Amino acid sequence: IDDLYHCGESYGICPYGLDAMDILRIEKGHSTGAELDGLTTLDDLGMARMARDDQKFIGAAMLRRPGLTETNRKPLVGLRAINAADNISNGAHVVKNDRLTEPADSLGHVTSGCYSPALESHIALALVRNGRERSGETLYASSPLFGTHVPVEVVSPHFFDPKGERTRA
Repeated sequence: IDDLYHCGESYGICPYGLDAMDILRIEKGHSTGAELDGLTTLDDLGMARMARDDQKFIGAAMLRRPGLTETNRKPLVGLRAINAADNISNGAHVVKNDRLTEPADSLGHVTSGCYSPALESHIALALVRNGRERSGETLYASSPLFGTHVPVEVVSPHFFDPKGERTRA
């Protein structure tokens, strides 16, 4: 591995970790297996504009199924911890209850979360019922498993450089 690193030094090669790649993808709102559960559609992921009625593609039949076109779907949203130091647990239920009580009506769940050094805050991607209409709303990421109940703000899933200006610079 040292030889490989040495050969790439003149090209600016450097080691990186999978955690770093996961943080970058969450900051950009990119979905992976955690967000794809067999029930998520292109519209849930904010990519419906990429589908064309006159073209065949994998998943086209799903877009017409009644259960997958309901109005109270769980689209992908971003969550940002109100208190930047609060960790948003993967798998936590997203609820309205301002205190940890049993049972709470789950609006959805956290699919991926991390601490973002660029944003200096804990952030997460989540699938939340009527999530797009909840932008700016304070909800709670509640994890009975970890005993946490974190206040979060619903935001766009595109936390960092949402217009891609840095990519095109």
